[in-house]
Amino acid sequence: MTTRFAVRVGLGPTETSQAISSSAVGGLWSIMDQIQPRETWSFDGHCIVSRNLEVKLPSTSQFQIKSKIMAGGGIGQKWAAVLLIVALWGTCSAQTCDEGDLKVLQTFRDTFEDPGGVFSTWNGTDCCTGWEGVECASSGRVVSLEVQAPHPRYGPNPTPKPGFTGIAAASLTDLTALQTLRVVAVFFNSPLPDTFGNLAKLETLEFGLNNLTGTIPASIGEAKNLKSLTINVNMPFPEQDFTGGPIPESFCDLTKLEIVALAAVRFTGKIPSCICRWRQATSIDMAVNSLVSEIPNCIGYTLDKLTYLGLDYNNFTGPVPAMLGRLKSLEELKLNNNQFSGKIPASLGSLEVLRSLSLSENSLFGPIPASFGKLQALVFLDLANNYLTSIPKELGLLGNLTYVNLQNNKLLGALPEEIGNAGINSQEGLQLDISNNILSGRLPFTLGLLGSFIASNNYFHGAFPLSLAGVPYVELNNNFLSSYGDSGPAPAEFVIRVLELQNNRFAGHIPAWLTTLLAESRLITEVDISQNKFSGDVGALLLNLPELRLLNASHNLFHSKLPATTFNTSDSYTLDLSHNDICGSIPLTFFPSLASSQYIDMSYNNLTGPLPDNVGQLDNISYLDLSHNMLSGKVPQSIDQLRDTLQFLDLSHNDFVGDVPEIQNDNTVTFK
Repeated sequence: MTTRFAVRVGLGPTETSQAISSSAVGGLWSIMDQIQPRETWSFDGHCIVSRNLEVKLPSTSQFQIKSKIMAGGGIGQKWAAVLLIVALWGTCSAQTCDEGDLKVLQTFRDTFEDPGGVFSTWNGTDCCTGWEGVECASSGRVVSLEVQAPHPRYGPNPTPKPGFTGIAAASLTDLTALQTLRVVAVFFNSPLPDTFGNLAKLETLEFGLNNLTGTIPASIGEAKNLKSLTINVNMPFPEQDFTGGPIPESFCDLTKLEIVALAAVRFTGKIPSCICRWRQATSIDMAVNSLVSEIPNCIGYTLDKLTYLGLDYNNFTGPVPAMLGRLKSLEELKLNNNQFSGKIPASLGSLEVLRSLSLSENSLFGPIPASFGKLQALVFLDLANNYLTSIPKELGLLGNLTYVNLQNNKLLGALPEEIGNAGINSQEGLQLDISNNILSGRLPFTLGLLGSFIASNNYFHGAFPLSLAGVPYVELNNNFLSSYGDSGPAPAEFVIRVLELQNNRFAGHIPAWLTTLLAESRLITEVDISQNKFSGDVGALLLNLPELRLLNASHNLFHSKLPATTFNTSDSYTLDLSHNDICGSIPLTFFPSLASSQYIDMSYNNLTGPLPDNVGQLDNISYLDLSHNMLSGKVPQSIDQLRDTLQFLDLSHNDFVGDVPEIQNDNTVTFK
């Protein structure tokens, strides 16, 4: 048994029986803290309940307790008196579940087979006590219902009992006191009910992963107090019969909406312009639907509280509305994977708090607006797969950028030097991708602070800037870079890990800049210089690179012997020296130095002499190609020691004699 106290609250000399104010709550906390520890009691908006005491608001008074709370700070502290008048009210009876709400919940529970025990706590007759996901008001009415089953990938999930043919969630709209309704991963195998008009007090509604059928009911628009609406039907159920349909115009009546999450609900048709009545909205997500036509211009005029707008993966056409530049609170704008055309409006440069902008996979053309240089908060920019033609130097003013994707456009001209200053405030540097464009000219020496630089499939020429050795990941395949010209200054620290220079115009001996890079870059793990015209000695590339996992120097003109000294390689090493003019015998130190390698291709060279017996020490090898050389003698019996890992072996087009040892293993070995 507990004792019930009724409380009237007044601020200063004026007493009132109205709802308790925030100031009075502060005073009440102060009093209760003097009575018993904070962890032994709680406040639900109506009562303060503890083991021995329950304070009820409001009622008549018999005695006074005064408390003071601080209402200000700094040098001039102000104090406001909070008058709490508490009256002894008698004994307190326990909270009891409303009988009608109990029957609704029992009906809902009994609709499902529940092998995972999602409803295992729904026992007895008091739904307000111990029923997981159920919360009640002091009156016993259910005000919140949240049922969360496991994701379908992990299951098992509640499913309607065999023979059930009704609407699984139909009873839920009889919980007329509900303020929150959230049901996730409970399989309905039926439509949502069309009786949401019963839920006049509902503020939060979420259905997700329910295997719905039919369409989204228009009656949701009758729940006029809704502040948050989330429906997600994107499930791995090929048999589901959910058609989506157009956005119900009744949704426009939900003028209190703050959160709208209607992604992947198979909406079709246009966005009705009346959604511009959602003036309280801070987040709208309608991605992954089949919405068409243009975005209503009025969004830019009326939805000025928006911080997130996600309309990606739809079929919108026409220009990107310039009016979106009026959404001054917008932090993330996602319009990618649509059919927008025309130029990017310069007005988007007015979005001063924008952090993320995605316009990729559209048909936008023209220059990237110079006004983007004003987006000082921008962190993420994706404009890939359009028809954009130039990069403004103003992007270099964006010190907070961490990711810029401009690949697969029609970008022309030189890369602005200023771009090297972008992302200077980012701890890991800017990830910049400008691959698959028509950019040309020499690469600037100012790129050494980037986090990664991907510029393959362009027309850059001249020397490789040595400053790029300060960038962890560099990919410059399929350009016109050469061994000649000024490489510029070296970086303060060599941190490069991956260097890809495949198919450029490099020729002659290894240039000084590459020798310096390999000598100083102790962390480098991958080097690809294939499909160039390098010549001379290949041995130096193999030495002193203990972290190297991949070396591809194939399709060059290297003419030298393999190094006779031992060298260190990392685990799971990949070596491709095919299609060169490497000559002489294979040194006895070669295979032991590559003992942990997985992939070795030395085909199409001029190797001579016997295959060393220690080839059997390649105990991690899965691919070995020594074809098209001039190796001779017998294939050593030790080749059978590779049987546990070997999947491909090619020794063809050599001068071996005798029988090839049979390799017995459980793998499929391609042997030539």
